[in-house]
Amino acid sequence: MNPWVVFDMEHPLARQNRCFSDRPGGPPADDYLTAMTYALQRAAESHGFRPITADLFAATATPPRAAYLFSHMTTSLTPALLAQGINPTLCFSVESPLTAKRFYHDLRRQVAPFQQAYLFAGALPRLQGLQTAGHRLYIAMESRQRLPLIPWNTRRFLTLINSNKRAGSIAPGLPASQRWRSEALYQGLRLIDPLLRGRELYVDRLEAIHHFARYPDFHLYGYGWEQPVHHARTAIQQAVRRAWQGEIAAGIRAKRTLLSHYRFAICFENTVFPGYLTEKLFDCLLAGCIPIYWGDPTVAAQIPSELWIDYRQFASLAELDAFLWQISPAEAQRFLEAAGDFLASQAFEPYLAETFAARLLRHLCA
Repeated sequence: MNPWVVFDMEHPLARQNRCFSDRPGGPPADDYLTAMTYALQRAAESHGFRPITADLFAATATPPRAAYLFSHMTTSLTPALLAQGINPTLCFSVESPLTAKRFYHDLRRQVAPFQQAYLFAGALPRLQGLQTAGHRLYIAMESRQRLPLIPWNTRRFLTLINSNKRAGSIAPGLPASQRWRSEALYQGLRLIDPLLRGRELYVDRLEAIHHFARYPDFHLYGYGWEQPVHHARTAIQQAVRRAWQGEIAAGIRAKRTLLSHYRFAICFENTVFPGYLTEKLFDCLLAGCIPIYWGDPTVAAQIPSELWIDYRQFASLAELDAFLWQISPAEAQRFLEAAGDFLASQAFEPYLAETFAARLLRHLCA
């Protein structure tokens, strides 16, 4: 029996092998999870391993002697899997410390059973002294192929695509008692744990909405904005109502197609945290839209500065506003050409899903 790679993640698609393909080559990935798991599946099968989700492995009466656990953080199934004697090969997280606050606060204990840990760079110092080997995690993108560029002069001005949800799990529709308990835990952990004190950029997104909603072709997209914005003043609530254009269809392609019709996009991560660079910036590059980025403080060391706009360089939103309007079509073309060159270069390789999968599989093939 071939050895198994067991994929463990708290996500509906990570059950019953739904995140894997039953067809050779797999269907085109249209979300970030399946982009990652299809790449993992292909890499595993090419080396003679059978990929399987954790629930199916746990229900197997006679699992193979060789089974290797790849766990996204830890889940409700992780203790039982470890008790079964599975090889705790690696643990990784694509979530920020503000979203996965419990995991990061208890990071050393969470990853200690594993041989390898893939985390955003700012979390790696916390592993010092553990036998677990720490590695920098790069977000896994399914493609380097950019959409066809839409003529600059026919595009709308600016967009922001995000849900109306704070990093402290303050989400629309959450029962009031649950919402306040969640926020109390979030604020309490931030007080006692330096790893969780990165600036939360949700409030800064709201200020950007408030400023740019004066323009008819600034558009806000995402779910939850029809409900009141948590702890926001009246002027921001009104700006949201003016700018919000509704939800967008699910999937990577719908998001990038929408982005391709705008000149610029506000790309603020959930938090400021070293190495926490998500798909937000890359979706813009792949859509041919110029990102206005804020998040990973080390981003300039990874991504050439000539293909994105660094929000930190502006003293105010008004200063950024003036800068955007004075960018000529020729200057915009230079941004877009630099983005195309980067996507085609070796420098983009670490951010591809195939690279991510190959890095994980190397621990089984050494």
